[in-house]
Amino acid sequence: ASYTGFKALQGWANHEGQWRKAWASDTGDKVDRLFSVDAGADEAKMLLAQMNVDLVFVGQLERNKYGAGCDKFAQLFPGPPFIQSGGTFVYKAR
Repeated sequence: ASYTGFKALQGWANHEGQWRKAWASDTGDKVDRLFSVDAGADEAKMLLAQMNVDLVFVGQLERNKYGAGCDKFAQLFPGPPFIQSGGTFVYKAR
């Protein structure tokens, strides 16, 4: 995120909270719910829209943490991923 100019939703809660007072403290919970196997397509789309997500990154760390919850993005965004390198996928959410 630091080199792209895109706001990162996960992993920067403390840093973003210090510099961006509007950073929502529940963002991590929303991301966890988004990647949860229990979140269906409609809920995932709603969460993506709520958080103004442009790109969804799914790599090894996400797969290790969320497992099968990562599989929904290939179904949510049919067609080839925006970027693919090995087992890492970036999906264009909008």
